[in-house]
Parts: sequence; structure tokens; C-alpha cells
Amino acid sequence: MEKIYIILIISFTVLLVLLTGMVYAEETTAEVLACELNNNGWVLYGTDQCPWCIKQKEEFGDSFTNLTYINCNENMQVCIDAGIESIPSWVSPNGTFYPGYYNLTELNEIMKDYRAEHFDPSANNNTAGFGFMYSLIAILIVLLIRRR
Repeated sequence: MEKIYIILIISFTVLLVLLTGMVYAEETTAEVLACELNNNGWVLYGTDQCPWCIKQKEEFGDSFTNLTYINCNENMQVCIDAGIESIPSWVSPNGTFYPGYYNLTELNEIMKDYRAEHFDPSANNNTAGFGFMYSLIAILIVLLIRRR
């Protein structure tokens, strides 16, 4: 009888972990990524005539307005001062250059790497579901101990 309870608890716990992970898995959209890039201080440098810059803008669609974008034709000195040698170029807040065109998936991977390198434990992370999961696990453990 105890084996059945242990198997049920383990199965329930695994199910909770999987479901919680699915609920809080974040699908990156152009709008979410544009806001995150902007809020974290990323800058895109380009021009209106560059085909790859145009393609980069199109990648974000209407969300492009949420990005910090410097047009190097209109702000040549700003681009020179920033050290821009090719366009389009993304520049992270720590000054790392990412020259060239990136699709949303590639930019999201770059942001994941950046987040990992610059993790702020005081930031409000979206892990509210995990507190609930841990409470349920604790209740199940208490019930298992009482059954003995």
C-alpha cells in the first residue's frame, strides 16, 4: 500500500513540474523581444537604405517602434562615436557589438545568453507558479508521513 502512495506522489510531483514549466514557458514574440531589448538598453544602428537594415525592421513589424534605433544617415556622428563599422549592428548595454541581421529566434538566443551573464537575483522573476507547486509537494510529503 505504501508503494502505491509513493508512486502516486512521485507521479503527481513530476506532473506538477511539467505543467508548471509549460504554463510559464515564454513564447517570444516580436513585441515582447522588442520591449525587452529596449528596456535592457540595447540599441540597433542602421540606415533606411540598407537592405539588411530594412529586413531587420521588417522582422519586428509594428513592434519596431519599441526598439531604440539610431539611423546612421541622420545621426552619423552618433554612429561614429559608438564605433559602428557595419550595419545593421546591435549593441548591448555592456558595449558588445552584434553586427549583421538576426531573426527573432537568433536575437532571443542572444538575449538568453545576455540574461545568463547579467542575472539579477533582485529582479522580479516570473516564478509565482513554483511557490504553489512547492506547497503542494510539502502537503503531499506530510500526508505520506502521516500514513506511516
